[in-house]
Order: sequence, then C-alpha cells, then structure tokens
Amino acid sequence: MNYDFETVINRGGTLSLKWDATHQGEGLSPVIPLWVADMDFAVVTAVSEALRARAAHPVYGYTTPPGAYFKAVRAWHSHRYGRKIEPEHLLLTPTVLHAMSMALRTFTSPGDPILNMPPVYFPFFRMVALHDRASVEVPLQREGTRWSLEAKALETRLTEAFRAGTPVKALLLSNPQNPTGRVWSRDELGFLAALANEFDLMVLSDEIHADLIAPGKTHASVYDLPELASRSVIFAGPNKTFNLAGLAISHVLVRDPVLRSKLKRTIEGDFFEQPNLMAMTAAVAAYENGGPWLDELMMVIQANLATLRVFLESWGLEACPLEATYLAWVDFSPVIGRLGFTDDRDLARYLEETGRVKMTPGSMFRTGGENHLRINLATPNLLLVTGLSRLDGALKARQTQP
Repeated sequence: MNYDFETVINRGGTLSLKWDATHQGEGLSPVIPLWVADMDFAVVTAVSEALRARAAHPVYGYTTPPGAYFKAVRAWHSHRYGRKIEPEHLLLTPTVLHAMSMALRTFTSPGDPILNMPPVYFPFFRMVALHDRASVEVPLQREGTRWSLEAKALETRLTEAFRAGTPVKALLLSNPQNPTGRVWSRDELGFLAALANEFDLMVLSDEIHADLIAPGKTHASVYDLPELASRSVIFAGPNKTFNLAGLAISHVLVRDPVLRSKLKRTIEGDFFEQPNLMAMTAAVAAYENGGPWLDELMMVIQANLATLRVFLESWGLEACPLEATYLAWVDFSPVIGRLGFTDDRDLARYLEETGRVKMTPGSMFRTGGENHLRINLATPNLLLVTGLSRLDGALKARQTQP
C-alpha cells in the first residue's frame, strides 16, 4: 500500500457531522460512527498540499469561472473511462443535492408527480416535499440479497398516471444505487430510457458514487445514453470519491442545449457564480492526482467488507452484494425478531445509546428499507472491528436479558 488507510484520525471537535452528532453522555465511551456517508481517511496528500499552498496566500477574493476544474473533470473521465465530455456540457454547482433541487424546480412544477424507487437516498423524498411536488413510489424488487428494477410495476404505474391525466414528470435516479449498492446495467438504464421517452419523463441521475465501483464492475452513466440526451441531467462531483464533502462542490452534465440554458438560468437565479476558492483548489488537485489513491481505497473497502461478512455470518446475516459505494446494506430482520426489537430504528437507537456504535436505520430510505441497517465501511479496519465488536456485545447482552 502506498497510502495510509490504517491510521485512526481523531475527528472529534472538528464540526464533524459523523463524529460529533452522536449520542453523548457523561462517563460513556465515544460512539463509533459507522453511519453517514463520509470517510475517516486522510485525503490524498496532493489535496492537503494544494490547500496549504493556497491558504498561504493572504488574499481570498472572488474566484473566476472554473476553467481549471472543468479541465480536470474532463481529463479524469477521459483517462479513467475513455469518456469524452464536451466542455459546454458542464455546469458548476455547489452540491449534488443543491443541483438536483435546482433542476427539480427548473423542469417540473408544484404538484407534479415525481418518481422515486425506494429504498433510495432519503433526501430525494425531502426534496420532493419541500418543493411541493407529489412523490410517486415504485419500490425496487428484492430477490434474496440482490435488488433490481420492478419493470412491470414501473410501466404500469406510469401508464396509470398518464391515463389519469396526472403524468409523472421526472425520475430521481440513484446511479449507482444508494443504499443497496447496485450498479445499474446498460440494459436496465436502457429500459428506463425507453420509459422516459414513452412517457415524456425527465431523468435526474445522481451519480455522486460513480467512481466508487467494486473491482470487476463497470458503471454505466446516463450521460452515455444518447437516447436520453434531450431529457436528462447528470449530477456528479469529487465529494464522495475523494472525501471532500465538507468543501461543497459539484457539477452537472447536460447534453441538450435547451435544457442546459434553462438550468443555467436557475443556477444564476440562485446567484451561484463564483465557486468556493478552497473547494476548487482541492477538487482540481484530487482529480489530477487522486487516481492511485482511489484504486487503493477500493481495495480497502473490499477488505473491510470481508471483515463485516465474517461478523454477519456469526449472526446468520448476509450483506447485499456491494457493487458500488462504501456502504453495506444488511437485513437485520432475524436479529430484530429474535431479540425483541420493534424495528430497525429501535435497534439503531439501542446500538448507539447502549452499544456505542451508530449505523443508519434502513427505514429512513422508505419502502423496502424496513429492518435494514446501512453500515459505512470507509473507516480504518481497527475502527470497523471495534464497532462490530460493540455491536456483537450489545446484541449478546440483549440476548441474555430476561
């Protein structure tokens, strides 16, 4: 290994959502946080060096348009994926969620039905509600530990809505899928594209995890589907890939000039014109130097997944195949039923307050997430083992209660 993924870094007191927003109590051990999706690993050295060098300059004025950022993004896609991105297709945005929110406002109207396929990243539902749109759910289909599109249900629901005079206007797509870890195949995306064209549906594709693909898997981007060029926006950025979430920078890819012009006007209407200086500096350094670091990171995630699987086997549990992301998705139904927990939220609360390990309850991701926990594997193996040991001890203690 050329990079350090083993050192445990003290993140307490750094305004860290992951570490500081946990259950506290006098005399209690700090919680091991295996929940929110950021990593406990130091960024690639080039990022820290670039930030230090820029911070050494004593003036932090307005920034110019992000030519260096767009050049770095295009080079990353070209060298890593053989993908050619036209410069004019890129627009800069603050975060993926902010960008999706702007796109939802741009391409839909209050009251419009918006399609979600749960279990899925829960801010999608909040976004729909905050903008007074109507959420339409077509849950994913589960076969054992693998999740897939419910093709017939999707077609039926879209047909019913169209015939009722309330057509669905947009699909919020998680690609790769959070929380199940699925990498959608080209055929699956092609099926969604056919539906989108048949029912005049905008596809808003969140591809923030697109670089975090397991060995042997290939991510298909909506950007690569020419049949969706006139009705799609792709949202991406360096935040998940390089652990830069606190720096808030992202970009969108829009092939169609009419769509791009409309979204650009919304972005300008939100007065996002000068990007954050430090975010730009870090992102460019990451894209230019972070490839080898990312390759080693994905090996670390696979090793941590193996550690998790050994633990799960001892409790008769199994994680979903982790095709992408660093977030394991586990059905705890047998444990919840056997140990008398009400549901996944009850289990998660008990683990955080009593077991001193925090994981994300699956019901937050809506239909299909019940009795699941999402477990963040992007942490030094020592912390993961400690967290799993606490989980094991907490479950055994519950098991022995009269």
